[in-house]
Amino acid sequence: MLIKNNCKNVLIGYFKHGKLTGISKEIGECAGGLGFEYYGKFEEGEKIGYGEAIWSNGNMYKGTWNGSSLDGFGIYSYSNGDYY
Repeated sequence: MLIKNNCKNVLIGYFKHGKLTGISKEIGECAGGLGFEYYGKFEEGEKIGYGEAIWSNGNMYKGTWNGSSLDGFGIYSYSNGDYY
């Protein structure tokens, strides 16, 4: 288990030099009880390229990432059906 940014994370995938690399999965729970699951590409422990995330509140993002941040083309869907 990894604790980062007030989140407890379980990382599943290929590690290189102690950092997640390649197509992998991250499951976490952050302060306040908001959980998330991410499946996609990692480079040196950071989300990069295409990936999909879903949060325990029902919000979802499918698209590109850079430096573990939403970046580029993608669709962010809210649990109420709205999307951005």
